[in-house]
Amino acid sequence: MMLTKKSFRIGLYICDQLEEQRVKDILLGYELVNLLVFNLREESINNLDKTILSNSLDLCILDVKLGINTIEKLQYTLLKVSESKLVLYTDPENVDLLPKFMELCSKGFILQGVHETELLFAISAILNEGIFISPLLADRFFQIYLHKRQILRNFSPKELLVVNGLIEGFSYKQIAEQNQISINAVRDYVKKIYRKLNIQSKGQLLYKLHMP
Repeated sequence: MMLTKKSFRIGLYICDQLEEQRVKDILLGYELVNLLVFNLREESINNLDKTILSNSLDLCILDVKLGINTIEKLQYTLLKVSESKLVLYTDPENVDLLPKFMELCSKGFILQGVHETELLFAISAILNEGIFISPLLADRFFQIYLHKRQILRNFSPKELLVVNGLIEGFSYKQIAEQNQISINAVRDYVKKIYRKLNIQSKGQLLYKLHMP
C-alpha cells in the first residue's frame, strides 16, 4: 500500500494510559513512513481543538469514551484541517454508536486492544484514502443490525415511529409532536410495544434491541 507522503502527524487520545502508550509505541515503530505522534491526553479537553489546529494533524485517533458531543466538536475542527481524518478507538460494547459516528465522516473504527499488524494495516489504509473497521467490530455490528431488524418486523408503522423516538431519547411529548399524534396515543403505542417484547421499561427496550 503506497503512501504519497513520507511523514504523517497523528493525534492520539486513548483514555487508558497503558493502552495509549502501547498504541503509541506501535505507531512510532512503523518502518514504512515516519509517524509523528502527539499525545492529546496531555491537553485539557477544552483545548483539544486548538491543539489539533496548531499541529495540522493528518489523522486523529480518539477514544469513544470521550463522548459523542466532544468527538462531534473535534470532528468539526478536523474538517478545518485539509484532509485530516477521524478514527475511533472503541470496544464491542459501543458498536451501536458506529452509525452515529459514520454520520460524522469517521474514516475508521479500531478495536480496543488491537493487534500490531491490524493497527498498522488500518493506519496505512486510512492514510491512503481508505476506510477501515476492525473485523470483530464489523461482525458485532452486523449481528446487532440483523437482530434489531428481526425485532422491528413485529411492529406497525406507527409503533416503529414511537420505537425510533424512544431510541433517540425523545420524550413522549416530543414523539407526539414529531408524529402529529396525541401523548395518550404515544402512551398506548408504548404499552403495545412493551407487551410485544415482554418488557416493562425503555431501558429494557434498548437492551433487547442491542443484545442479540
